[in-house]
Amino acid sequence: MIRNFLFLLNHLRDITDALISISNDKRNDGRAPPFSNDKIISTVNDIFGAGFDTVSTCLFWIFLYLVNNPDIQTKIQEEIDGKIGLRSPRFDDRKDLHYMEAFISEILRHTSFIPFTIPHCAMKETILNGYLIPQDTCIFVNMYQVNHDETLWENADLFRPERFLNENGELDKSLIEKVLGFGMGIRKCLGEDIACNEIFLILTTILQQLKLEKCLQDHLDLTPVYGLFMKPKPYQIQVALRT
Repeated sequence: MIRNFLFLLNHLRDITDALISISNDKRNDGRAPPFSNDKIISTVNDIFGAGFDTVSTCLFWIFLYLVNNPDIQTKIQEEIDGKIGLRSPRFDDRKDLHYMEAFISEILRHTSFIPFTIPHCAMKETILNGYLIPQDTCIFVNMYQVNHDETLWENADLFRPERFLNENGELDKSLIEKVLGFGMGIRKCLGEDIACNEIFLILTTILQQLKLEKCLQDHLDLTPVYGLFMKPKPYQIQVALRT
C-alpha cells in the first residue's frame, strides 16, 4: 500500500494527485501543509461541479438545437468537411471553423443556461453607472438579461449563429466578447478556455462522423428546467453514420 502511494507521489496523473502530493510535503518552518484533507476534497468537488456539469449541460443544449435546426447542422458539417476533412480535429482548428465558433457562441447567448454568476462581494463602497453599491454587498451578474438585451442584440430572441459573422463569413470577435457565459471582469471563470476547447473538440468529432436527427414521435421542447443551471427537458435523438 505504501509503495503504491509513493508511486503516485512520483507519477502525478491529475490535479488530485498533485494536491495530495503538496499536502504531504514537509515544510521547513514546521507549519501544517497548505492543503488539509478537507480542503483537497472541497477543491476537487469544485472542479467536478464547475468543470463537468457545465460542459455536459452545454452539450445537451447543443444536441437539442442541432436536431431542432438540421440546416445549421448541415452548415457546420460542410465547414468541417472543407477545413478538416477526415483527420482528427485539433484545438487550433477553432480559428478556421468560423461557423462552428459562431454556433457555440450563440448557444451560450441564447440558452444562457447559467443565468447568474456565482455570488461576489463588494470589497469597498462603489459607484457603478450612478448606482451606489455599499461595501460587503452580495452581487450577482444577471448574464441572461445581458445576453437577451435588445439594445445589444438585434432580434435577441431568435437563434441566429450568423449574427457573429461579418459579410466575409469571418468571426466578429468584438461581438463574441459581449456574450456572457463565464462571468465577467477579472473574477470570471478561470476554466473558460478549457471548457470552450473541450466543447469544440467533442462537438467537431461527433459531427465529423455522425448525423443527429430527432425521433419522429418526439416533440422537442426548448423550455428549460429551472435550477442552478437551466437544463433542457429530457429528449431522444437518432444517430446515424454520415455517408
